[in-house]
Amino acid sequence: IEILRELASRIYLRLERARTEEKLRYQLQLTQSITDSAAVAIFVCDREGRVTFLNPEAEEIFGWTQEELAERNLHETIHNRHEDGSEFPQSECPLGRVYQDGTAVRDYEGVFFRKDGSAISIICSNMPLRDQGELAGEVIVMLDIT
Repeated sequence: IEILRELASRIYLRLERARTEEKLRYQLQLTQSITDSAAVAIFVCDREGRVTFLNPEAEEIFGWTQEELAERNLHETIHNRHEDGSEFPQSECPLGRVYQDGTAVRDYEGVFFRKDGSAISIICSNMPLRDQGELAGEVIVMLDIT
């Protein structure tokens, strides 16, 4: 009887693991479908502002691939200067508040720059990403309003 209980327990654990893995696969597929089909640029950055994810629309709008932007600071790469070419430090950017105090910004309008250096008018919003209550980075959503 003890052997049967042990066997039943193992079977139950395998079934539970399979169900959990299937739920996780579904969630990952759903998330990818949403980000791949979004008509806005979506970036995810770590707590230092380095790009960890961008969706296909972000690649299309800005001309950078995921591989090219990986680990680059997003502000320094696409928002580091004003339209007149003068410097725009991240410390002065309203979007940077997310890293200072976790404050989200909605409907920020600004000039950003594509990989080829051309300017693009953007309206965007960002939200802090948290891991167990601690700031882990940000999600920023951008819409081309050129």
